[in-house]
Amino acid sequence: MERFPGQPSEPLEHDLAFEVTKEKALEALQSGNMELVRSWYDQEAAIADLDPTGRGRTLLAIELAKLQHAAGYDDEAVSSLDDAAYDAVGQGGEDLLVQIFHLKAEFQKR
Repeated sequence: MERFPGQPSEPLEHDLAFEVTKEKALEALQSGNMELVRSWYDQEAAIADLDPTGRGRTLLAIELAKLQHAAGYDDEAVSSLDDAAYDAVGQGGEDLLVQIFHLKAEFQKR
């Protein structure tokens, strides 16, 4: 990255965005800290919206379902997968549908 006159060589601490990792989102989900889970989702949604294929939000719904399943929220995970499947059908994403249905079967075994 090119530096400009007067620009610090390292980002200032207050310039660094607070990033919620998937691991922190899982811990937050397990402890009921839905505000932190929402922060993770919003941060990932902003990235997903940049996906030129249009599949970003569908993939995000799948990731959310995996987190929900890992935290023991299987009904919510299946609901998130249903949302992802609806999006995938609209996008012609047969490969995503296969992945979604496999996950759904796995989540419903519990």
